[in-house]
Amino acid sequence: MKWKQHYDIPFMLFHLSEDNHDGETFIPKPMNKERVMEGENWQTKRICVSKTIDGAVSALMDSVSMAYGTKLYVHEIANIGELFKKDKVYKPTTKQVPDCETTDEYWLKDKAVLKCIGAIEVGHITDHPLYYIWDGVETRMDRFMWKWIEKR
Repeated sequence: MKWKQHYDIPFMLFHLSEDNHDGETFIPKPMNKERVMEGENWQTKRICVSKTIDGAVSALMDSVSMAYGTKLYVHEIANIGELFKKDKVYKPTTKQVPDCETTDEYWLKDKAVLKCIGAIEVGHITDHPLYYIWDGVETRMDRFMWKWIEKR
């Protein structure tokens, strides 16, 4: 019998995409300058993830134009234990990503293997917006409803 090594995983992280990347290996790369929020670092090579699906939806919807009814695939990181062990999970600062505390954004700074756990549909904006401080000013961020439409 072969034993698997166990790594301490303090928390799970989620990556959302319009495409299903189940089993694919993502390599960190700089962000598309056109798709990041104003004031966000786009040069650092990374894979953006969040501790919560709510946070990932808010971060994504704030940086790109997506319509009501958009389908997004939800991925866990299959090799998350290795990334934690190698110290490749990074919490950006608010100078790098102004809303990172609000969205629970983290960066993976090494190859990540994605595991699709289902798909969600993005709904209406909720009545409970999120707020963060950017450049000394309280800034509103819309929060979106979502529902599972496929779960694995």
